[in-house]
Amino acid sequence: MTHRLFVSILGGALALAASAWAGPADDGKTALARGDAAAALKLFQQAAAQGDLKANVYIATMYYAGQGVARDLPAAIKWFTKAASGGDLQAQSNLGIIFFTGEGGAPNYPEALKWFRAAAEQGQAKAQSNLATMYLMGQGTAVNHAQALAWYRKAAAQGDAAGENGLGYMYKYGNGVAADNAEALSWFRKAAEKNFAEAQKNLGTMYDNGDGVPEDALQAQAWFRKAAGQGNAAAQFNLASMSYNDYYAAKGIKQDDAEAFWWFRKAAQQGVVEAQYIMGTMLEIGRGTVADRVEAMKWYALAADNSDLRAATKLAALYETGDGVPRDAGQAVRWLQKAADLGDAKAQAALAAHLVAGDGVAADRAAATKWLRKAADQGNTAAQLSLAALLEQSTPSNPVEAYRWYAIAATRLAETDAEARSKANEGRERAAAALDAGRLAEARKFVTAWKPK
Repeated sequence: MTHRLFVSILGGALALAASAWAGPADDGKTALARGDAAAALKLFQQAAAQGDLKANVYIATMYYAGQGVARDLPAAIKWFTKAASGGDLQAQSNLGIIFFTGEGGAPNYPEALKWFRAAAEQGQAKAQSNLATMYLMGQGTAVNHAQALAWYRKAAAQGDAAGENGLGYMYKYGNGVAADNAEALSWFRKAAEKNFAEAQKNLGTMYDNGDGVPEDALQAQAWFRKAAGQGNAAAQFNLASMSYNDYYAAKGIKQDDAEAFWWFRKAAQQGVVEAQYIMGTMLEIGRGTVADRVEAMKWYALAADNSDLRAATKLAALYETGDGVPRDAGQAVRWLQKAADLGDAKAQAALAAHLVAGDGVAADRAAATKWLRKAADQGNTAAQLSLAALLEQSTPSNPVEAYRWYAIAATRLAETDAEARSKANEGRERAAAALDAGRLAEARKFVTAWKPK
């Protein structure tokens, strides 16, 4: 089973400097230690006014964390910027993180790039890794694999696990360097052995896929478990999958639905959509847990809201039929709409049927026609037949287009569906009778040339 590798910006909690200082800020540190934040802030401001860059960082930290003062992100950014502009390495890196994550607003990648570069050029390994990732992903700049590779190398040379993991990624996918699974494996292992969760997940993936190393599901599982224990969502999903899928049983992995449920839930809670859908299926049938239809519906809804087509169609079917839940045409329409928006032809046809009948939604033949056209264009024969009938019955009728769809449906319906084929053929003949020779020839030409979109 193939899993994708990935790299990411390091950040989360800001790595705030608190090194040993000498000078006027010391009194502020003492006041802060005894819990007198007001006095500390005043003393740090006095030190900052005398040019102490670290005092600026302390003030910024107090505002950022709400330490003894009301949390004030703009004020934190202001004071970090004062320190960063004066060359303070940690302030530069912190600003990069704040702007990259978009804390307090939308991400500002150009500003993040600027400050990561400033810190990276001063030699901070974490900033070098973050700068490399921005070049790799094209965030705040054009994609530049050469720059990404160069900065990952600088970080890795300092023993930075994120840099080592980044180099592994570059070698794995041949970004800026010849693809080399053995080299990728080596770099992933260096970072993984430093307990870097993402690299542990990536190393597990290499063992799982047999890339650069003989395939070894047990080794893959062991590395996924290390990363999953640190909260890596992708590793949690992969670990669950190994206990859940029979594919792995022949590879020496014990199948354990309860463990799979545990890890799928962890991954689902972190937003892994596939895990959210699987949670719904496991709760619905009671696999690895006690069956709970209500809880299953919650997970299906979460997955569907995250654009999982299977979850949307599942919810629509359950509400449509009243299978285990009260029938609710309005809810069926809601989820059919979601599935239709995702391009599912069956959902588009079913939504159209509700719109024609006014079942769970206000009747709207124009909207129904729109959705039937979308489904018919994809080759859904039931939608083609329904669209033809709707066009034939419309006021005014549209015999040319009705003929087209009756004829297309007639040629595509299975031999075993005799009733539908008969309706299509009869409709085609009715529509043909309403056309003169020229329009009929035009309609037949369309039918001959038609292909599913």
